[in-house]
Amino acid sequence: MLRDRAARARLNLGKFYWFKRNNPEAAKLMANACRNLAPESEAAKEAEGLLAEIQANPTPPKSIVDRLLGVYPRPRTSADPKPTVVGEELDVLGFGKGAPKSATEPERR
Repeated sequence: MLRDRAARARLNLGKFYWFKRNNPEAAKLMANACRNLAPESEAAKEAEGLLAEIQANPTPPKSIVDRLLGVYPRPRTSADPKPTVVGEELDVLGFGKGAPKSATEPERR
């Protein structure tokens, strides 16, 4: 019974991430956790349905908030390119590219 409740909680989190936060990776993670916690439960069957829906269409459905305010930005994947350097004006602001200081050595003055 407790495993069923824990599995249902993971499924609810997965649905939240899928329908409200446009985060399919987190939704898949929670649905898989639901299946692993209680594979024979009703929540696990629903989680398999959610996983099948995510696999069929990886773009999350738009919510009312998405329609009004725009789509919540999806997290970057490891395949996305890294941000590029804007310019050298950051050195003037104190963000220079000097050698990092060692955390174990005392500061020399």
